Amino acid sequence: MLKVLVAGKPNNAALGVSLFLTMVVMVMWGVYMGGLTKTSGPIYNIYHGRAEIEHVNVTKILPISAPILQFLGGALLSKNVSNEMIFGSLKRMAQTEALAPMLQLLTNTTNSVGTLAELAAANSGKEKPVAPLKGLLDIMQTSKNASAVVEGLSLVAKGVEAAKKENASVKSDAEILALMAVAGNDVPKAVHSLNTLAAIPSEDRLKLSSILITLNLSPDPKAFATALEDFLNKGLKLDDVREIISQFNAKIQRSTNASEIAGIADEIAKAEKQDSSAAVSAMGAVLGHAASPFGALNVLNSSAELLNQPGAKPAAGALKGMMEAASNTTKAIDFIMERASHPKAGAAEQVMGLDMVLQNAVNSSETFANIIKMQMASTEESQKALPSLLGLLSYSTDKIESMKSVIKLIEFGEKSPDVLNPVLEVLQASVKVNRLIPSKEILDLTPTILENFNVAARYRLGIFTICKLFLNGTQKACSKPHVVQGFDYRNILYTDLMDSDLAPYIKTLRVGPNDLYLEGKLLEKQPMYEPSIRAHLAFDILGLLSAFILLFTLAGAMTGALSLGMHAWVNRLLVAAVAGFALLSATVIQIVTAVVKWGAKIDNYGVVYKQGTAQATLSWVAFVLEAIVVLIVWGAYYAGGKSQGVVNVEEGRASTSDEDIDKEKISRPHPAHPDI
Repeated sequence: MLKVLVAGKPNNAALGVSLFLTMVVMVMWGVYMGGLTKTSGPIYNIYHGRAEIEHVNVTKILPISAPILQFLGGALLSKNVSNEMIFGSLKRMAQTEALAPMLQLLTNTTNSVGTLAELAAANSGKEKPVAPLKGLLDIMQTSKNASAVVEGLSLVAKGVEAAKKENASVKSDAEILALMAVAGNDVPKAVHSLNTLAAIPSEDRLKLSSILITLNLSPDPKAFATALEDFLNKGLKLDDVREIISQFNAKIQRSTNASEIAGIADEIAKAEKQDSSAAVSAMGAVLGHAASPFGALNVLNSSAELLNQPGAKPAAGALKGMMEAASNTTKAIDFIMERASHPKAGAAEQVMGLDMVLQNAVNSSETFANIIKMQMASTEESQKALPSLLGLLSYSTDKIESMKSVIKLIEFGEKSPDVLNPVLEVLQASVKVNRLIPSKEILDLTPTILENFNVAARYRLGIFTICKLFLNGTQKACSKPHVVQGFDYRNILYTDLMDSDLAPYIKTLRVGPNDLYLEGKLLEKQPMYEPSIRAHLAFDILGLLSAFILLFTLAGAMTGALSLGMHAWVNRLLVAAVAGFALLSATVIQIVTAVVKWGAKIDNYGVVYKQGTAQATLSWVAFVLEAIVVLIVWGAYYAGGKSQGVVNVEEGRASTSDEDIDKEKISRPHPAHPDI
């Protein structure tokens, strides 16, 4: 091993070749260090890595965009509208006040497909008057629960639709007007009472008819209903009810009038325990308010089992409420009996929905007045859009804001139909797909979306700069040269989005860099990227400096300006250093590439990272050339020493000084005169 370290005067031709190859290595080093510092020419194609995002998983990075991508995906897949119309209409809308309400509707939803379908249906009608919609907004804003309002009005709309199917000529407000006719004093109470009665099974409602007739015949229906509720609230068992009725039956004759009932009730109560006496008094009050106590008692006796059902108490309370609310008790009772015996299609749904709205109102009377105003402001044509509108609101996570957005869109459409109508046409095309578009299809459409919104699809990373390219390979922009270009993928992507036609959408959605979900292995390793590139740059600079000095020492060795003892060691050490730095520089980039590719694959964001072919070729060729220079230089010194006898293989002795060489020459005999 020591024999390799000794050296003699090297061959100048070998040193010349080494000098030339070192100059080539320096040029190659300088070229790939300067990659991307020019925006055109060969250097523009030299970079250490590139990231391709044409198939980036947008919904994973930005979940809020999922409904918007469903909208775009449906339109692109439908083939009913051109790409120019799709993206042109969306870009024009992005410059107007219509963008915010449209995005609010699309992003604040629990069902993107349903929202798109309902939005398209709601905008398909010819008439879209704003006044009724503002009335609906008022109802929602004055409610304790906007969701209940939407659900209730949806039931009303379904009821109206069912009624129209049975009778096409029936008006949308027919049931409400009928309710108003029988409950002029307190419509909300009447509606709640009717809804309670509607919850009773139809068979039991029919059995109530005899009680309703008795109620109708009473000189004071309200008092009769109040007394009946009081009796049922005593919580008696069926046998107890029958026992009380039996006691009254024993003392009441057909001729007994109401004025005599109080005395009979007192007589029976005195004979009963204290717990039962209150129930006896309550039964006496019921019979005392009947037109015929004897007839009423027979009705109650035949209905004893019905009165003992769980729904009897709420039904009695509902009858009481209806009598209190009714402006005409006879009409109210007739209305109840008619609905019980001949239920109208959709009537129960309308009553149930209206009751839900009024029960959740802060002021039920005011809310009902607003409903009437909304009905009066609507036309039959405009009401066709109501079910779809309510369906849209049912999917919304913020129903009041969504209602405001609908109104804003309609008002905008009246002012600028040339902007909104193309978007609605695209929407109509989108919903024809009528399915949830899977992420695989969205990924296939992503390149088209990025291209049409002028978002860069590829990034080239150099040591000092980064360049963005469109899908077709044309340059979008390059950053200003920086000491060392980092790889903050989140900020790189966000900056590019804000420099594209998507910027208005990003601003409107209030998306910041930290809203881009990029958690995972790639971001975990990101802090290592910049230090690695700094190390790569440091190795490049040290290699260049070493190579630069090597040029002078090689030239000095060739010209004899440096002594053999000096340049033999300096040249061999420098050439080894240059080769080492070249190897380290190339290896660092290989490691960085491997780590980034691994992280991108594990995270599955759809980001593809590749090493720059030209830069990799230059760096490894530079190392190979410098490795060849190492062999040439070290070999030249070794060969020079051997040819000059400095390396004595047989004796195992080596000398590298000029003095030793001269001594060895003197000690040798002259070939022509051995005796000298």
